Amino acid sequence: MGTQEYIAKRTGALMSHEEWRRVVGAKIASRSRLGGLYRGTLTIKVASSAWSNELSFLKADIIQRLGMAGYEVSGLRFRVDPEPFRDARQKPVHGAPRPAPAANLPPELEARLATIDDANLRAAIREAAVWSLGNPARSTSSPPGGDRGSAAGAPRPRPRR
Repeated sequence: MGTQEYIAKRTGALMSHEEWRRVVGAKIASRSRLGGLYRGTLTIKVASSAWSNELSFLKADIIQRLGMAGYEVSGLRFRVDPEPFRDARQKPVHGAPRPAPAANLPPELEARLATIDDANLRAAIREAAVWSLGNPARSTSSPPGGDRGSAAGAPRPRPRR
């Protein structure tokens, strides 16, 4: 028994990733990972909704291949989970990137910030100003922390029901 098979057995996985590759082929295995088996339905984690759609067309063939390999699977369920497939060198995407802190804020803004007694409020306004002044596309994106309100007097949108 190889290392992957041992890990698969210890963790309760249906099979190792190497065995999965042998059953479905290298191309499919490179963009999918096995989830759990529950009442005959095998969950397969896929890299994108496109892969989920593609594999749904191959569902009968995959079930047949699993059966020929000795696994009793009656159905497949696909879940999109891009994390296991992300290149380790890629940074996760979490909204708009923060700009590098500006070396100097305009002197009039520095003077106004100095009049604020609350250190936390002063730091938050400074961060927003640095973000706003350092982001050329500021009219189309939100500051760090999201949209915290709307223009004065503008009605807020009603929640959907």
